[in-house]
Amino acid sequence: MYPKRESKHARIHEDQHQFNKLFEPFEAKGNVIAMMRRVVEGSKTPEETIQKLIHGLVKLERRWMGFDSRARDEILAHYKEGKKIPQIMHNLTELKLYDYFDQYKISISKIPKRVKEELQKEISEVFYVDDAEGYPEAINAQALEVDQPDILPYIDLVFKDEYRADLHRWTESITTLEKKGYTKDEIVDLLSQEPINSWQNLARRMRPKLIS
Repeated sequence: MYPKRESKHARIHEDQHQFNKLFEPFEAKGNVIAMMRRVVEGSKTPEETIQKLIHGLVKLERRWMGFDSRARDEILAHYKEGKKIPQIMHNLTELKLYDYFDQYKISISKIPKRVKEELQKEISEVFYVDDAEGYPEAINAQALEVDQPDILPYIDLVFKDEYRADLHRWTESITTLEKKGYTKDEIVDLLSQEPINSWQNLARRMRPKLIS
């Protein structure tokens, strides 16, 4: 039996979860080809291209499996309940209940194979020789081969280090809106309408409220 105060907070927390399920905004599955095109155009060496492609695909995998949307759900519910940002960060990074890396470990273990197959399907290595006039001429192209062990470091980077950094960035969006004079309810209403990866831009875009 919860004390009355805790029971009220728990009810607010759970009510916000239900609201989130009803009104979670649609966030389209990331366009793999568009991501790959940006990486290829922005990289200077083949090695850099491969590294960025692996990183980009692992990042998309985290989003597709619902990792980010679950964090969004909990941040909104915790904040609506009255939790402060340090407490929200502590809960989402330290409590076993919110250890999504452990909860998704089977799905995460399959990512290296999927990333390897995606790169083989979409990316080709082209081999060149110089022609009689010294200009490079393509002579062969084959599917890009990446070893699965080479993908593993990006799993820890994206699902642990970058996830923690993203949590800080997402919760900082709440702090930004608070500093601009928005109330808790106004902040929850605003963020409930946006995918979590749009929160920071929304917080920056909102004008400070005029204090009468």
